[in-house]
This record gives sequence, structure tokens and C-alpha cells, in this order.
Amino acid sequence: MHIKIDDNGQAGLYCDNRMLISQIGVRLSQHGVWRTDLDGITGGDWITSHGEDDGGRYELWQRSFGLIEDPLLSISLRLRDTSLLISAEIMRDIDNLKREDSFEDATMLVPTFTFPGDMWFFLSTFGLGGTNDDFPGGYWPTAKIGRGVQDLPREAFSPLVLFSEHEALAISPANLFLTSPLVRTEGGVGRGLHGAVDHLPAGTRLETLFALGNDVPSALMHLGDILMERSGKVRPMPERSPVFSSLGWWNAYGSYYTEPIRKLDESSLQQIVDDLRKSDIPLGYVGLDLWYPYEQIGQAIEYVPDKKKYPRGIAPIAKEAHLSTVLHLSSLSEKNTYGTDGSDPSFYRQVAREVVEQKGTVAWHDWLRTQQYLT
Repeated sequence: MHIKIDDNGQAGLYCDNRMLISQIGVRLSQHGVWRTDLDGITGGDWITSHGEDDGGRYELWQRSFGLIEDPLLSISLRLRDTSLLISAEIMRDIDNLKREDSFEDATMLVPTFTFPGDMWFFLSTFGLGGTNDDFPGGYWPTAKIGRGVQDLPREAFSPLVLFSEHEALAISPANLFLTSPLVRTEGGVGRGLHGAVDHLPAGTRLETLFALGNDVPSALMHLGDILMERSGKVRPMPERSPVFSSLGWWNAYGSYYTEPIRKLDESSLQQIVDDLRKSDIPLGYVGLDLWYPYEQIGQAIEYVPDKKKYPRGIAPIAKEAHLSTVLHLSSLSEKNTYGTDGSDPSFYRQVAREVVEQKGTVAWHDWLRTQQYLT
């Protein structure tokens, strides 16, 4: 891959002279007014150099931007053979960024870019709704395939993979993951921050990663490998996972439909486990939905075993059967016993202790999707 600078001073990323992305720039909203590096934000000259770190040799492109004669931010493009890391560092405190309490109305878009109209894309939306969503909000995340900028969804998304018959480029935020979406912009894509963010202190860094592959799966795998390496992790092997290394039985999702007519309880769960064992099925764990009391399906009152279904709790059943558990956690009812909307960090530690006590090795936390107004 290599970088070219156009007549407007904006960078583009190319592979064998085929454009992957172009018009790498900046969009800033203050008091609801947008400014860009082509309108209101001034950019200096590009400075190029070379360096080397634990990841090997790289080519470095750097440029500073100002707003009303004051420094605003600096951008660096760290280019390797098959990856590009774009880092933007805020050079002074920035206020009045807030737009709406939604990922879709993201603020501080850096970088922004576009891509050729004949390139296809694959992406996954966040599943997080807009400002006026009723409780608990959200929608099912959706995978989308399209061609050209005009097919991009209105919803926030990440990752994004651009692809053609020649190659694929996977793109995602590389830091501040819980508040950083990719969004559609006028004529392209922007990497932003949640629209409720109103202030960024000097020194804040926004990082975005671009990883090249032969096709969509290989580009995504390459992207994942780089992100894990940056955080000191390695790709986990299936045999190391308590879930993927063994066979499990789940009532999740199915219980949504069977709960009104045939609830799963201790007696029926033990019968299921016994039947599976008699059939020589090597069961390693059970995945349980609706194991807790709820106001209505999908809205939990408390994440503890439902006394009517499991009077002894989940742990004794799992221990006697020599099984671990995967415990589903839905969104919270507004009438929950914790007296919280989920925004208190100590609440999550309390729930985690209960999951462990019930022999849980995995918590399936649905509420991060539905109660998006807390993120």
C-alpha cells in the first residue's frame, strides 16, 4: 500500500495504484455548526519520515490543523505493508461538541474519507437506536452489503470492510471502542465519538485502523490480530475456551417462546441433562435464559435464580451434574431491585459475583445492546 496527496492536500490510500480510500480529512461540529479541512479548518504541509518499532518498519505522514488561527489537532498516518494506523491528537481543549444523545449523530469526525463508487462494502450496525427510543430501546444489529457510499446505512456501524475482486480493506476504531462509531457522512465515512460527548481535553487521541487482506474474512482476521497485539493479547484457541472447547445445551431464545406454556425449571433441567448423558452426548455446560425473576420477558427484576423455578439455585444443579453454566442477562426492568438504571459500575460487579456463584463461566449480557442510552 502507498499514500498519495491530492491537489487539496488530502491523503489517499492506494494498493498497486488502485484507490482504496481518498480525501482523508477532518469534520468538527461546534454549537451545531460543521467545519471541515476544506471549509474553516486549515491544514499545514505534510511531513514525511520513516521509523521502526516492535511491529517493524513504517512510513510516517504527519500534518497539523488549526481553527481560527489556533492549533486544533495533529494527524499521523503510520503506514506498513498491509496496515495503516491513523492517529489524531487533540492539541487544545475543545468544548461544545455535543449534538444528540446517539451514536448516529456522532461528533468530532476524524478521519473522514470516501471510497470508489465501484467498491463493495460489508459492515455490521451497532444495534443502538436514536435519542427518542422508548425503553429499553435498540434494535437487532444488522449485517449489510452494498456498493458505493450511497448504499451506506444511516445507523452507526463498525467494522467496515471495503472489497473488490482484487483485495479487501477492514476498518474500525482502534481505541475508545465503547464510544467510537463509524458513521455515514455527506459523501463518505467518518470515525467519530458518541453524539453526547461535549468536551475533549488536550491530549485526547482518536485512533483508526485499516487492515488489508485478500478478501473480507482475511482482512477482518488481520484487523483482529493487530487490535489484539496492540492490547497485549493473542488470538484465543477454541480448546482454551470453556464454551468453545465443549458441547453445551441452551434454552436461550427458545425459552422466549416456550416460557408462557412450558417453563424450564430444576426438575425439567435435570431430566434434560440426564437424557443427554444417557445418549452419550459429551455435555460440558448448560446455557440458561430466564433463570432470574422478571417483570416481563426481557426485563429482569434481579439477576438471581428464580425461586419458583430453581429453589436451590443454579449452582447445586450444575455442581451435581459436573457442569458449568452460561447465564443470560437481559435488560433491566425499571422496577429492578437494585434501584439502578445500569449506570453504576458497582452494579456490574455485584451481578458478576452472582454469576460466578451460580457456576457461571460466561455472562451473556444482552443489556449492553438494549440500554444504549447508558453508553
